Amino acid sequence: MALATAEDLTQDVFIQLICNPTSYNAGKGPVAPYLFGIMRNLARSSLRGSQPKVGFVEVSEAELVLASDPELIERLHVIQRKLGDIEQAD
Repeated sequence: MALATAEDLTQDVFIQLICNPTSYNAGKGPVAPYLFGIMRNLARSSLRGSQPKVGFVEVSEAELVLASDPELIERLHVIQRKLGDIEQAD
């Protein structure tokens, strides 16, 4: 998987969460495994050649939410690094 694809999928994960925040239920567990599950599903879709099913209703609004939350930004960087490690291992 190319780095650009990994970056796109990472962005899609957060856009999906921001556009549909009620899809996450804190009672079922921490947010990190939930986000990794979204990433896994989007990566599988990408590898099958289909486009990720993510709505881009208000990307600029989503970017503002991300920019205002340093914890989400750090998690994004962690995911990007891990995806980069996977790509290098292939």
